[in-house]
Amino acid sequence: MRIILLCTVGLLLCGSALLVGLLSRDWRDRLVKIFFVFTLIASVVSVFYELDGGLQVMAHNHYGQRHDLLVGAYLPSHVQQPEHMSASLGLTPKELVLCDAYVAEAYKNSVNDGYRLGAGYSRLSGQCFGVSILLFVSSLLGIYAVRKRR
Repeated sequence: MRIILLCTVGLLLCGSALLVGLLSRDWRDRLVKIFFVFTLIASVVSVFYELDGGLQVMAHNHYGQRHDLLVGAYLPSHVQQPEHMSASLGLTPKELVLCDAYVAEAYKNSVNDGYRLGAGYSRLSGQCFGVSILLFVSSLLGIYAVRKRR
């Protein structure tokens, strides 16, 4: 997102320089081409940056499995829920019955909060990828337009 913000600021600066008309046409074309090359590089780098961040989070975050284990959503109706899978994957409803009611409710709330945060992060990651694709396509079209103009 920082890269996209920098590209937006660069576009504003280029646009203001073009509007003022301080540059000759040749320099304007070069400046616009440099900007579009920069946005092309930024769009490619941002995908790898987002992929790296997503892999770091995914490696230790089991928000979906914890939520499914708590509500029993991952099992068909004829299969019984396991007694205990793993402490890192969360607690089953049978295990929560053995806990204090206050602790059980806090655990359920934290699992639901984690699920909402994880799902939101996944949606945001997808949106960032979409913005990177749009930035990539627009920079290719911009480079093509500048070359065609010459």
